[in-house]
Amino acid sequence: TASADHTVRSWELATGELKQIFLGHDGPVSALALTPDGRFAFSGGKDGVIHLWDLAHPISQRQFPEGSREVNALAITPDGRFLYSAAQQLKVWELDWEFQSQA
Repeated sequence: TASADHTVRSWELATGELKQIFLGHDGPVSALALTPDGRFAFSGGKDGVIHLWDLAHPISQRQFPEGSREVNALAITPDGRFLYSAAQQLKVWELDWEFQSQA
């Protein structure tokens, strides 16, 4: 979930228990998108930064600056190749999955 307390949280659906808290935003988080394989999430918010999270580790893997514009929405294509972000304008990010997790 995205939160006004500047965090992203992951939950165990079967029990409702909190699994992880992801810290890194400097403002409320208003947008969240999961990759098709469910391993990664992108988050964005009022701080104007999109974070890439490895859901197995609470460390921001990469940041994509949107400038000073609030990120209002995020979406990932079904093949996981592109991320769409909506701030003051729509941006399309081509995703490069050739990186190592910073865990």
